[in-house]
Amino acid sequence: MRKGEYDYIKGSTATKPARRSNVQNPNREYKETHKVKQDRKAKLKTKKKNDRRYVLSVAGIILCFGCATILGDSKVYNMQKQVRQLNTEINQMQEENEALKVKILKFSSLSNIQESAEAKLAMVMPQKEDTIKVNFSENYFKNVKDKTENEENHKESKGGIISKLFGFTK
Repeated sequence: MRKGEYDYIKGSTATKPARRSNVQNPNREYKETHKVKQDRKAKLKTKKKNDRRYVLSVAGIILCFGCATILGDSKVYNMQKQVRQLNTEINQMQEENEALKVKILKFSSLSNIQESAEAKLAMVMPQKEDTIKVNFSENYFKNVKDKTENEENHKESKGGIISKLFGFTK
């Protein structure tokens, strides 16, 4: 026969067995399991909290990079817009310059000058008999002194008295 928990049966008679007390302190076992569960819950909670922080930090970094990219793109777009505006202004100025060059060529032509002089100023083309020739090789203005000579004479007259007194003439 086996020895075990049912040793209280001997044949057909039943005896009052002395039971072993395998019952542990339920309070202690409950505390241990409860502590393990609480530790597991705390670990899960901190893990979830850390995961949330990680996800939020990654999302924040992505948001910052996205904003920086959008800001850079907007600056590039504004620069492109300014370049387009400047190019259109340059093209307009070039067209205006071309128009002004055409006007200059038109007004500087000899026929146009002659026409405007005859029409607006009542000028006539001189004939050979109306012209006078002057020979500039001769000095017709011998009596007229230059300005520089007049200034030198004026300076000499002021400084001349002092130099004459001391005898330091040139």
